[in-house]
Amino acid sequence: MDDVEEENEVIEAKQENPNSVQEIDVPTQLLKYKELLDLGVITQDEFEAKKKELLNL
Repeated sequence: MDDVEEENEVIEAKQENPNSVQEIDVPTQLLKYKELLDLGVITQDEFEAKKKELLNL
């Protein structure tokens, strides 16, 4: 029964703060977009737009 209670607490925490995963993942996402920029897959303008979006600027 303890496992079920723990799982419910995790689910409730995720529902209360759904952006926590995204906040943690922003640096990783920025690095991926930087790699795409360096490889020439996206332009500097596209990188800057995505960066602003991810940083909520």
